[in-house]
Amino acid sequence: MRHAMTMLVLLSVTACQGSSPGSPDGGDSGADTDTDADTDTDTGTGSDTGEDTDTGPYIDPGWSLHVINETLDATRPIAVADFDGDGDLDVTGVAATPTHDSLFMFFDTSGDGLEWTGELPIESYDRVTSLDTADLDQDGDTDLVVGSSDQAAWFENAAGDGSEWTHHGVVTCGDCYSQVLVADVDGDTIPDIVVGSDGEVAWWENADGDASSWIEHATDCPPLWGNFVAPNDLEAADLDEDEDVDLLVSPGTDSSYFLWLDNTAGDGSTWSDHTIGESDYEGHGAAVADLDGDGDLDFAGKAASPVYGSEPHTFRTRWWENADGDGTAWSDYALLDSSTNVGGFALGDIDGDDDVDVVCSREFGIKWLDNVDGDAQTWADQTVTTGYTSARPLLTIDMDQDGDVDLVTATGSRILWFENLSD
Repeated sequence: MRHAMTMLVLLSVTACQGSSPGSPDGGDSGADTDTDADTDTDTGTGSDTGEDTDTGPYIDPGWSLHVINETLDATRPIAVADFDGDGDLDVTGVAATPTHDSLFMFFDTSGDGLEWTGELPIESYDRVTSLDTADLDQDGDTDLVVGSSDQAAWFENAAGDGSEWTHHGVVTCGDCYSQVLVADVDGDTIPDIVVGSDGEVAWWENADGDASSWIEHATDCPPLWGNFVAPNDLEAADLDEDEDVDLLVSPGTDSSYFLWLDNTAGDGSTWSDHTIGESDYEGHGAAVADLDGDGDLDFAGKAASPVYGSEPHTFRTRWWENADGDGTAWSDYALLDSSTNVGGFALGDIDGDDDVDVVCSREFGIKWLDNVDGDAQTWADQTVTTGYTSARPLLTIDMDQDGDVDLVTATGSRILWFENLSD
């Protein structure tokens, strides 16, 4: 859940498989604190047939697998940022037990993602549901924002090097499983926090600019009902190109597919809501980028019908074209067939050809869909690995700082990243 970028989105949602020409359709303590995280490297040495080998799941020769940690249980969600201020990227993960979740920090000590130290414990919660990062107190380092089962909070990077963390509450709630997102909602260049919980979406103004005081503001988001009291996903992006931050909500209810909340005044004081998609599908995640290369922001996402808890499901994994460029008209195009459910889902320029590709995971493993012509009409299936079928979330980011887009994910008890070996 991040602020959208024109060419590359660094956050995951939960979504993909398959490829075909697009055609319009009407319409997650007591964890071990051992500090020698496994840094073994698995390379794509399997056969080019895409079949599993005797030494493990097939990994395409264009990718190399690196293990950040393999001792935590149920390590999702995750967040990637430079927490120790040394210029490379570090990782926050979540360890789950039957009674609570714990946050842990892992530091890249080699600068290229090949050697890691951790696990530095930060805090324990009943359940951690979402993470985001930003310099909330404007002191030049990266802080951590956490959504959990009973609160939204931020952790101050007190020493500036990720070694000490101070908890600050923003809002408490009951069984709310809050989603959090950092964005400059009021346009004052200072990061605020958007919180989805207790059936609503609100934003908290960083009133003094140093995260010492927070003021709640409503978004006029319609009440969210259904299986969950918090939305499944929040994204921030200027969907109508009026130079402010709007919100894209995946409600996780059977009342709407996706909701676009237009920041009509540009300062978060007034909002208008717009439903995108079919009302009998619940939206489970989205990612925003200029998928068709026409200069405005589109989004890709997934949904399911009927609501979870009912069977059988029909799935929708699609991308939505911002047809007029101002968010008033949307045309949706299929990425997958309706029988395919998906887990991890992210966007990024995987092959370095200056367009936006799609990365996804599920029972097929992890693969990416090549945006062949750059206009999102033709997609070519490309395998990363046939293993790690529970991988999610997926993050697209340059972990080794070599100029291309790598993949970071969590699966079972492991936090992994796949190095993109393409030129």
